[in-house]
Amino acid sequence: MNIKKLKVFEAFSGMGSQHRALSNIKANFEIIGISEIDKIAIKSYNLLHGDTLNYGDISKVDYSNFPDFDLLTFSFPCQSITNMGNKGGLAKGSGTTSSLIWECERTIREKKPKFLLMENVKNLISPKHIKEYNLWKDLLDNLGYNTYDKVLNSKDFGVAQARERVFAVSIRKDVDNKTFSFNIPKIYKTFQDIQEPNVVADKYYKLSPYTKKRLDEGGNRIIPTGGVCLTILTNQYGGKNKNLVQDSKGVRRMFPRESMKAFGFTDKDYEVLTNNGLKDNHIYKLTGNTIAIPVLEEIFKEILRINDELV
Repeated sequence: MNIKKLKVFEAFSGMGSQHRALSNIKANFEIIGISEIDKIAIKSYNLLHGDTLNYGDISKVDYSNFPDFDLLTFSFPCQSITNMGNKGGLAKGSGTTSSLIWECERTIREKKPKFLLMENVKNLISPKHIKEYNLWKDLLDNLGYNTYDKVLNSKDFGVAQARERVFAVSIRKDVDNKTFSFNIPKIYKTFQDIQEPNVVADKYYKLSPYTKKRLDEGGNRIIPTGGVCLTILTNQYGGKNKNLVQDSKGVRRMFPRESMKAFGFTDKDYEVLTNNGLKDNHIYKLTGNTIAIPVLEEIFKEILRINDELV
């Protein structure tokens, strides 16, 4: 356990992967609050982590009497920069959902936390969006932060899902000892490690006409034995079934519990949510918007180490 308590503000918190990762590594930490507007995400966060102060819309947060904190986490909306989204970009003042990253500028200017952690889709560094991302990093440099970024794949962290995401850790220059590194443990699991041991309800075997056509034509959308599932999306079962499972009964969609476990959540987490009214579509959407917990664990270990080394 780290010696110094790390105070954390989770912007765009979703179901709280950051909170869970810090808990898993037994960190000495305190969540001073979250910023989230999605009702189901808020409900899931409080169910999994206990009732937590929510400051709501990040664009409306008043920092005049806001508590100090050490770490800002912000996995801002990806809808405007993902290949599957509306492609509106993230330019400052554009009004897109992804441009909400610039609301974090106000947070950083006002509170000047020691550490920042950003996560988003790999398309953030594509030719179409790299200019805006570099402008963001230039801003952080001017605000007094060094930024370390890398594309990490969750499958290298003991997660049964191939999920490439950009992670950026920014450290305030006056506390940066230049020793931060992205540790990649290269621990591997297969989908069979998280697969439901028994056949599930009939409804999961009812596939869309598009999916049936793809299977008949030889399209490979079944998770291979010894392999991992492909990136889980919020709308993965909106018609084009991306991850299909072959079991003794037939070909089916991933079970929601499998979707949660493909991010490092547990059977108990799934039961807590479903016992409190969350439905399949809620869980698919929540997981499609979340972060693989074991990846965060490794990043937080480094942040906690550096924080403890500060005089």
